[in-house]
Amino acid sequence: MENNNGKNDEKFRILSLDGGGIRGLITALILQEVEKQIQEVEGKEQSLLTYFDMIAGTSTGSVLAAGIATGQPIKKLINMYEKRGKEIFPSHGNWSLSNLVERAKLIGKYGLFAPKYDNTGLCNVLKDFFTENGKEIILENVGRKPVDRKPVDRKKRGQEKPSPILLILAYDTLYRNTTFFTNYYSIEEYPNNTPWYSNKPLWKICASSASAPTFFPGFELSNWETSNITCTENQKLQARWSYPHVDGGVTVNNPSLCAIARALDWGYRTHLTSCEVLN
Repeated sequence: MENNNGKNDEKFRILSLDGGGIRGLITALILQEVEKQIQEVEGKEQSLLTYFDMIAGTSTGSVLAAGIATGQPIKKLINMYEKRGKEIFPSHGNWSLSNLVERAKLIGKYGLFAPKYDNTGLCNVLKDFFTENGKEIILENVGRKPVDRKPVDRKKRGQEKPSPILLILAYDTLYRNTTFFTNYYSIEEYPNNTPWYSNKPLWKICASSASAPTFFPGFELSNWETSNITCTENQKLQARWSYPHVDGGVTVNNPSLCAIARALDWGYRTHLTSCEVLN
């Protein structure tokens, strides 16, 4: 059987990573062992990055998924949790003056039902991790070779299958639905344009998926849209849209079914039995 790219129908491998906060360290340690076993069977050149067709993640799983999809060594992900975990989740275990002051700041900013933590540490860690050579990694570039030509046809580029496909889930509190952030989309979904989020920094996508309610404030993704209204000569009016997101675990803590559904929608494998999922 052939898929819509004319390739023989074979197993479509999906790596699905759940949420769990700082317990993502446990997942990272397990992934390290999984990669070791894959290499024993497939050869040393094999890795999680090249072994799976799609990597999906929610919450802390989105950070791991994005890290693997961008070619980060598993050891680097482990070090991030071990060395910078306290920066993301600072200790508030005692009633010291400094902790009371920090709590007062949060209440002043977010109200009586303020989250336990500010997201400054989370954002700093993610931004540092998903920046290469001083440039933020962009979602639509994940799994693709660097662009060597200008201008870039972003619509055509987004419809070229990346390796791997990355899927990150977050909950949109404005429109009350789950956002499927991905570096791949079909022409049927977006016949005339590209997804509004495709040129966003990867760290912001992960921050959106990892902003667990009661622990962190929601994370807003802004988008500028050009309208057909002319405000001055040769200048179109731009409107700014803001999409507040919280942890994808609110609706989909385990992204396995969403990943399978997307694979079937895209037509890369036409049978459910063609999908293999490691969760």
